[in-house]
Amino acid sequence: MFIFVRFDQGCSHKLRDKDFSSGTARAILAAHSDSPTIRSLGDPTEVDLGGRAEIVCTADANPATDGMFQWRWLGDEERDLSGLERQVDGLTGRLIISEAKRSDAGRYECAVDNGVPPAVRADARLIVRFKPEIQKGVHLSKVAVPGDGKSSTGLVCKAEGIPTVSFSWAKNGVTLDFKNPRYSVQTSHEQWVHTSTLIIANVSAVHDYAIFTCTATNSLGLDTFSIHLVSTSRPDPPSDLKVLSFKQNSVTLGWSAGFDGGLEQKFRVPVERS
Repeated sequence: MFIFVRFDQGCSHKLRDKDFSSGTARAILAAHSDSPTIRSLGDPTEVDLGGRAEIVCTADANPATDGMFQWRWLGDEERDLSGLERQVDGLTGRLIISEAKRSDAGRYECAVDNGVPPAVRADARLIVRFKPEIQKGVHLSKVAVPGDGKSSTGLVCKAEGIPTVSFSWAKNGVTLDFKNPRYSVQTSHEQWVHTSTLIIANVSAVHDYAIFTCTATNSLGLDTFSIHLVSTSRPDPPSDLKVLSFKQNSVTLGWSAGFDGGLEQKFRVPVERS
């Protein structure tokens, strides 16, 4: 009498009665091993800024070895992950990132190799959630446009944040009424960068020269930024004048431009000979 023993990988072996008494069957079963497969991988894995992230990779493999899980960063730049905590519990491996930073976001590869080829690999994305952060600066805090009732302008509020950011606008502290046809908003979202542009048509010096406040909000918090809409005027003086390079017959200067007053500005550098 013959008995066929079939293994998980689809191979089979024919055993005879005497094989069971001789130990052949036990030897064949004991020698059976499986190359690894990845059963599940936490893709994506999400964590709040400053929190603890665990990317979990679960495999099927025989034998299961302590060192069969390897992790690699898949970002553009090289990154050493040796400082990160790793845990292995049987067929489950974990890559642990404590106090997650925004720079930790990206794709991580889990590779499993138990010595039985072929090894297998898959990657997962780590998403670091954070409250909105509006791009701010003196050069963004004022917009100048003629208040002649004919000109139009756009006030731009750009914020970074995960999850998706929503925007609201106020004028002099009062929520803006978008029933007024002269006011409209355009919003765009590109990955973690979100932009709201307040369009003001037929700008009136009487009604529109004011402080407009943008509020960016998501489930983790909010941020605000105020933009002063003013009349066109002379530019503010430049600042931070410095010498960038100096040669025998030339010198290169650099500076930070001030508010342009809403018009194209030009710079002149007077030179005095000593």
